[in-house]
Amino acid sequence: MKVSRRIVLAGGLAALAAPARGQTGGRQISDALRLNANEYGHAIVPATINDQACLALLDNGLSATLVDLGFAARRSLLSGMTSQVNGGEAKRSVKLQLALGRLKAAMQAPLVDLSDIPAPEEGGVSVAAGRDMLSETIVTLDHDAGVMRMALSDAEFRPPEGARLFVMARVPRFGQAMDVEVEGERMRALVDLGSSFPVMVRESPHVTRWREDGRRWSTMASGTARGGSLTVEAAPVTRVKALRLGPYELAGLPAQVYPANDPVFGGFAAVVGAQVLRQFLASLDVAGGRLWLKPNARFGGGFFESTIGLGTKAEEGGLAVIHISANSPAAAAGFKQDDVITLINGTAAKRSMIGNARPGDVLTFQLATGDIRKVTAALYY
Repeated sequence: MKVSRRIVLAGGLAALAAPARGQTGGRQISDALRLNANEYGHAIVPATINDQACLALLDNGLSATLVDLGFAARRSLLSGMTSQVNGGEAKRSVKLQLALGRLKAAMQAPLVDLSDIPAPEEGGVSVAAGRDMLSETIVTLDHDAGVMRMALSDAEFRPPEGARLFVMARVPRFGQAMDVEVEGERMRALVDLGSSFPVMVRESPHVTRWREDGRRWSTMASGTARGGSLTVEAAPVTRVKALRLGPYELAGLPAQVYPANDPVFGGFAAVVGAQVLRQFLASLDVAGGRLWLKPNARFGGGFFESTIGLGTKAEEGGLAVIHISANSPAAAAGFKQDDVITLINGTAAKRSMIGNARPGDVLTFQLATGDIRKVTAALYY
């Protein structure tokens, strides 16, 4: 869906000329915003939609900003909703103004269900801010300090001291790509703040070799924004031994494999996701194709991994099971598609209870049928 937008800046041009307090270099267009992250490493910051407070996930992989349909309904934003039918599918959008600090954009934003995105705070993620919002900025993510800053994408920007510059290729419709090495294989990889897995790899002969070398495999429910809708499907997952970005090497990364003909990622050998970028002090020039990286305190400290193997969706009365990962503790416990979980360890079921389970934790699930499933969390791929 084509998205129209108009970037405006509170305070006018004078506000751009003066750096934010305590900052040097670049023309700041936002004071420091509180930066948080969910278990997948997604960068989440406070925002407003039509002056109503919400949480925004930063996603340079999206061409168009997406807004949660439930949030729009609860906040009475649907009066201006329009609907178009494309290929038999109704696509809804609403005219609004989104603000990240002093950066504001008026847009016609597609409405989708974002309720499945984990959020570190109550209320959930209400907007996924795409390149239409971020395209004129350099976004600096400092997870150690819990701060996000934005500067205009121009030559005056001064990167963090000691950060290494990576020049990326700008890819129309997709974002930015850079060269990486995965287990010694050089690959052109998209850099995607919205990708939940540390690394995704396209199906290819080297992946075929991985299937034959004895490493463990499983499946995972994967959500991808396509054409204004969020599509959830099963994807094979395993672990890669090493990912190298220039001089920086990370080991033992969970990896998702996608088809060679995937309409979103198929033109690229790999995707570097939010969990990798979270291990750096990172400055991303969304329009200019530059990325500065400096290892932070998290570097080399591991990645989020599923230990139960349940893909769920919140619904009235509990969590509906939409996927059971192959070879997982959940599969061994006998979960079935469309089971509804009402209680976990005697408490109303929440997705975070599953996501936060660590190896050795014992979770007791009660289903809507009254059946009980007891699961011991463990790594399974």
